[in-house]
Amino acid sequence: MAAFVQIYLERLNKVNRENTKDRDQIQREYIQWYIESLTVEDLIELVYKQMDEDLDMLDDVELVKEVKHYAPDLVDNITLLVS
Repeated sequence: MAAFVQIYLERLNKVNRENTKDRDQIQREYIQWYIESLTVEDLIELVYKQMDEDLDMLDDVELVKEVKHYAPDLVDNITLLVS
């Protein structure tokens, strides 16, 4: 009987290890699942909203520096209107 219990517990532990995920793994899998379910239009909207929120947190000077770093043509030879 003891051998049966030991075999059962070993198999149970193996199943539990195979079905165990840590938080990072669950998060990665969920993000991947979510991204795969989006259309290109959904992705564009998501990136736009995120960038808009991030850029809203910058003051005028920081915004111009950010744009100048990545897209200098957008801010070359301009005058910044300060409200």
